[in-house]
Amino acid sequence: MNRLFLKIFISFWLITIAVILTVLTATRYFNEIDQNPELSPYELGKAAQGILKRTAEIALQRSNKELELWQQGLPSISSVKAYSINLTDPKRSTMVPDKIRDAAEALTIDNPTLETELSDAKIYGQLLIRADKPISKLLIATPLPPSPIVYFFTKYIWVRLIGAILVSGLLCFFMARAITRPIVALRKATQQLAAGKLNYRFDISAYSKDEISELGHSFNNMAEQLERTLEEQKQLVRDISHELRSPLGRIQAALALAERKHGDNTPELKRVEKECERLNSMIGKLLVVPNYNQAMDDCVDLIGLVEDIANDDALEAAQANKSIKIDSQIDELLVTTAGSLLWHAIDNLTRNAMRYTPEGTAVTITVQRPTNDDDWIRIAVRDCGKGVPEKSLDKIFNDFYRVESAREHQKIGGHGLGLSIANRAIIHHGGKMSARNLSDGFEIEVLLPASLIQHH
Repeated sequence: MNRLFLKIFISFWLITIAVILTVLTATRYFNEIDQNPELSPYELGKAAQGILKRTAEIALQRSNKELELWQQGLPSISSVKAYSINLTDPKRSTMVPDKIRDAAEALTIDNPTLETELSDAKIYGQLLIRADKPISKLLIATPLPPSPIVYFFTKYIWVRLIGAILVSGLLCFFMARAITRPIVALRKATQQLAAGKLNYRFDISAYSKDEISELGHSFNNMAEQLERTLEEQKQLVRDISHELRSPLGRIQAALALAERKHGDNTPELKRVEKECERLNSMIGKLLVVPNYNQAMDDCVDLIGLVEDIANDDALEAAQANKSIKIDSQIDELLVTTAGSLLWHAIDNLTRNAMRYTPEGTAVTITVQRPTNDDDWIRIAVRDCGKGVPEKSLDKIFNDFYRVESAREHQKIGGHGLGLSIANRAIIHHGGKMSARNLSDGFEIEVLLPASLIQHH
């Protein structure tokens, strides 16, 4: 859960709680001023039971006169209605509704008390007995009590407070989520764009048309313009590289004629030939830069791929008194790839290592399966060169970046393209690259996600 969501959610909730506390405090204050003495149905029921019990005691212990005086005061007690059915002299009975009279039939010597609910009232009854004979039936009707939840909610202010806070918290949660959801989606879009996925777009149709959607629309316009600009830049580089082929070819032809005329041992001509070869190599790499938008729908044996690259470079390595070794205990490892991107990546790493390892040493390529504690396929290319300064380890994967002193660019060559091509290819596979200096050389490590492995 992001911090912006928490800020909005907590702010809304605190404001709502403050409003709720203010309203409840004011309500309680005015209720105290009103001083309404009306009892709740539960309290009226308890009072009715107490009255009936006291009336039964008076009927048993006092005179008829005292009993009549007591009963005459009953109808004035709050909203309670009292009904009397005189069994010895029915004319002295009060007006009793039929449904209450029917309920009173349940009162007997064996069952002298009654508690039942009608459609609109709760009835409490008592059979009045004197000298072991029933003389009257007294019934008291009180309002129907609410459910326990409603009772506690209306009776206690702290119950209402907790309920209001919980409901407001739920509403604030969804409100904050609705506000931050498009912002989170827009942040994801910017992260995807920063990761190199220039074709990723913010889904405007999934959200309401407001300022954030307008911001998303502006983001999409920016991403489209950026994608178009970079594609035009790549095409321009390819076009320029292609156009440079013609004058470079003419220069090489003129160089061949000059060598034939003046001999091929002239230092100046040798230098021109070397620079032409470097320029030709650079143009070649610019023309064959891989397509990093290819779909991941191909399959290749990673071990076979590494062996083919090692075999292709073995002859060139032998001419320079160098060698290539493969360190792997795996016979076959099928992985998902996109065209020849993986081949370009490993071939560039191997050639880079071959360029800088000293004569009489070997370049070692290590391939390891993911372990239980590691969800990555590991490929390491190690040479015995001098390495690079620590401050440059994170920069060597940038386009055209070269470490002049440490890797002897002027003596060995290189254009700063090989590692950047390899890095973009590995990123397209969902992997990552890193470099480190060793006590006896230099190593570049490639990590590919285990999800690329294809099982038979």
